[in-house]
Amino acid sequence: MKLIVAALQNSVYKGSYEKNLSLITLKTESLVLHHKPYLIAYSELMNVPTRPSNHNASYFDYAETMHGETVKRTLQLAVTLDIHIIGTLLERCTENGEITFYNTAFVCSPTQGIVGKYRKIRVDENTPSPRSNHKKIQLEHYTAGEEVSVFSLDNGIKIGILISLDSTLSEAWCCLADQGAQVIVIPNAAFGKYEASHLEEIISRAVEHNVYVIVINKTGNEPVEDQVVSYFGHSCIITPSGKILKMVNNEEWAELVGTMDLSKPPLYKEITNISTSKRKL
Repeated sequence: MKLIVAALQNSVYKGSYEKNLSLITLKTESLVLHHKPYLIAYSELMNVPTRPSNHNASYFDYAETMHGETVKRTLQLAVTLDIHIIGTLLERCTENGEITFYNTAFVCSPTQGIVGKYRKIRVDENTPSPRSNHKKIQLEHYTAGEEVSVFSLDNGIKIGILISLDSTLSEAWCCLADQGAQVIVIPNAAFGKYEASHLEEIISRAVEHNVYVIVINKTGNEPVEDQVVSYFGHSCIITPSGKILKMVNNEEWAELVGTMDLSKPPLYKEITNISTSKRKL
C-alpha cells in the first residue's frame, strides 16, 4: 500500500491565535488541493509559544481542553477535506479535582472523529511552572504522559506518536513497534545544540524498528526570557532503510510531501528486527 503523507513546518507563534490557525488552515487546504495526502501532521505545540518568556508571562493561559477551539477546528478541517490530521495542543484538564497540563498530540479522522491522543512522556527540567502566573495553579510542571499507543487510520495503517524528546526513549520505540506501528510521527520543537545530531538517532531507530518516520520541527526565532531561541526546521520523512526521502530546510511554513510504500519489505528487516531478537542479559 502506498500512502501520500504531508507535514507543515510551523513557524513560531507570533502573537495572534486567529492568524496562526488561519495560516494552518490555508496551508492545509493548499496541500490537499495540490498533493491529495492521506495524512497531514503539524509541529509540536502548533498554536502557542513553545516556551514561556517575559512576553507571555501567563503562559498556561494558552492552554485549552480537548473540547476547545484548536481541537474542534482541526477536526472540522479533517472532515471538510476528507483527510487525517495529527494536531498538537497545550492541553488543560481537570483530574481528581486538580488542574493539570499536558503537551499533547491528537489524531483526527474524517469518519471516526478524534481517534485518540498522545501526551508527551519526557518532561524536561526546563518545563515552565504555572506557579508564577496570576492564577497560582498548584502544579510545578507539565504532567508527564504515561503510555505510548498506536492509532489506526481509516485504511488500517497503524501510526505511533512521539513528541520531541520522547524520541530519545528507546523503550518507547520498542513499545510502538511491538504494537505494530508502521509509521511514527514526531512533532518537534528542536533548536540550537540539537541541530547537529537530532536526526542521527531518529534515523537509527527507524532502521532498528523498520518503520517510516515523519519529523515535523518548528522554525523561526522565539523570545525566551533574555535570549532568542532559534528553531532550525529540517522537517523530514525517513524510510525504514534510513534514507531521508524528503526534507525541507528552515523556511517558515514549509510544506513537506512524500509517498510511503508500506507494501515493500524493509531492506534490513531480517537483520535489525529488534522485536524478534530480544533476550534477557
